Amino acid sequence: MKYFRVILSACALVNLPLPSLVLAQALAQVEDGPVEEVQVVGQRLPPPVADKVYQRLEMDRADLDQPVRGRLDDLLKSIPAFALFRRASSLSAHPTVQGPSIRAPGTNGAARALVLLDGIPINDPFGGWVYWSVLPTDDLESISIFPAGGAGRWGSGALSGTISLTSRAPETGARGRIGTSSFGTINALAAMGFAGEEGSLQLFGQAFDSGGYFLLPSDQRGVVDIRGASDAYSARVRGSRQLSENMVFSFSGAYFEESRVNGLEFSTNNTVGWDLSAVLSHDGQEGPDWQIQAYWSSRTFINSFASVDDLRETSRQVLSQFDVPGEGYGFSGMIRDRIQNVELEVGADLRRLSGATNENYRNLGAGFTRLRVAGGDELIAGAYVEASGQATPALLLSASLRVDYWRNFNGVRVESDLADGSITRQDVIANRDGTVLNGRVGFSYEPDHGGTTLRGAVFSGFRQPTLNELFRPFRVRNDITEANPNLIPERLYGGDLEWSTDWGPAKVSATYYRYWTLNAVANVTIALGPGVFPPTGFVPAGGSLRERQNLGRVLTDGLDLFATFLPWDEVSLTVRYLYANARITSASVASGLEGKRVAQAPKHKASIVGQIHKGRFSGEGHIIYVGKQFDDDQNTRVLDDFVAVHLNVQYEIRHGISLFATVENLFDTQIQSAISGSGILTLGQPRLWSFGASVSF
Repeated sequence: MKYFRVILSACALVNLPLPSLVLAQALAQVEDGPVEEVQVVGQRLPPPVADKVYQRLEMDRADLDQPVRGRLDDLLKSIPAFALFRRASSLSAHPTVQGPSIRAPGTNGAARALVLLDGIPINDPFGGWVYWSVLPTDDLESISIFPAGGAGRWGSGALSGTISLTSRAPETGARGRIGTSSFGTINALAAMGFAGEEGSLQLFGQAFDSGGYFLLPSDQRGVVDIRGASDAYSARVRGSRQLSENMVFSFSGAYFEESRVNGLEFSTNNTVGWDLSAVLSHDGQEGPDWQIQAYWSSRTFINSFASVDDLRETSRQVLSQFDVPGEGYGFSGMIRDRIQNVELEVGADLRRLSGATNENYRNLGAGFTRLRVAGGDELIAGAYVEASGQATPALLLSASLRVDYWRNFNGVRVESDLADGSITRQDVIANRDGTVLNGRVGFSYEPDHGGTTLRGAVFSGFRQPTLNELFRPFRVRNDITEANPNLIPERLYGGDLEWSTDWGPAKVSATYYRYWTLNAVANVTIALGPGVFPPTGFVPAGGSLRERQNLGRVLTDGLDLFATFLPWDEVSLTVRYLYANARITSASVASGLEGKRVAQAPKHKASIVGQIHKGRFSGEGHIIYVGKQFDDDQNTRVLDDFVAVHLNVQYEIRHGISLFATVENLFDTQIQSAISGSGILTLGQPRLWSFGASVSF
């Protein structure tokens, strides 16, 4: 029944007879032959010249069409520079650790990369993480990862860079895919649309339901451990209207639900989200380009944590975040024109965020005794100017300057007794604000236009701590982490130098980079259980008490290598390697951390992707290596390195109809995602088989 909710929700979003319209046109095409192709409209302006200067890592439609890695975050892991905080896929990982980073600049689970869908931010308004399970992978045309810091048009959140997702061009027709996998998993999607000279309308829905796998190894599980089941349902509508020869209005609306069981009866979470956006674009052709955007997002998050006894025979709900609403809206605008040989872009943006956590806590065995309400508001507004142009026929230069104003206000943390309502804690949280200046300068040099390029840049960026970091505490088994409303913005200063060349059918590049992350927000250990410690109270044996704090400085040195070549006409091979040495070089709040490596940041990551396309057959092999890493700030909990192999084959029975089979983690490698103070492991995805069919017309 849940699967029908996707289609019903999607149809409700558009409130139009789109399915019958598309089906009729598709059937007419089948019966009468191909119809005349028309040029469809869209909201996309030409990319700025600056994009040729700063490094960009890309995936195109051919990469996205491979179902070997169904989730978008799993697909992105073929680029070692991309990472979530933990190794687990969004198939099983808690939403709060699904914030992306680029090239290991950070020290906790917060997102340090801005994620855009058709230019609209989609990071969670309360916590900054991303709901990868409901992103429309099959509805994407390309993905671009910009590793440079967040100056220019990116702004706050793009501390280590930006991940830009671009939707498929509008098209008339329909397509669908359905598959079944291990652990009682069913995955289905459907899309249909209409595109013409005057406008377009596209509808997309997907549904996922899985019984999940055990999150602990068999020799550590007890009677309280259950499978990590999850489900996700989403619907999206997007459309455009040609208002004039050069002006397009486009819109998008999305709804999703996601639910998880995190391996224990009392460890669950659920999210309901809405997203709306509107864009007005003007392609000046021989005059200025300009664009105006407005967007709104809403999230309702429910989350529960449990503790377990040493024998794993009993569990108890210890924290119930029964209402964690988050809301955000924003506006942005830019104008771009050429002045002689220089492209000049000027823009401004504003984002307003609000959120709170309402939670019951302190359950000593007879039920909850305390209520906590904490939250606040955040405002970030910025403006920038960027200039790019050819200094010589071989040398392209770009420079930008950006200023941002941030403000935290309406902060509150009140704790009370559930029995009589008496106040047990009431913090006075002062309003705070500040101004941040960032910039970037880069060059691209092609000495002979023969395929060899030398590119370099220096840049800075900043990230305002999320409302989640400021106000929401959390607990993972017996490890407790406190929020901190006094956190200040992170700053990143960095630079990179890239050499790339084309050798016939091969492309090769090598990039050296160095980042200094100042005021890095980390989960700092302040006590080890058992005992009673302020401000939390009792910490059980084997557990720890941590607090989010600003460290002095994190230094990251790295080398990013890439090579792709075509040994035969039907075969391609891509190899990537990332060396990232991220360590804490200054920590005034915890001097014992100086010299230690950043948690969850391996030094070595690599991937090999091979693809073959021959007639109606296509296949992909994908090998990932992730080196050893630490799970904690003290560098005492070590997660082993691993190699995982993924395979996929597809066969087109006839035009528009294909069968596919995939296996993820072919050799059932143990992927260690987390380890507790008592040595309990949390595992990533085991071997998973999938079979299915796809159709389009």
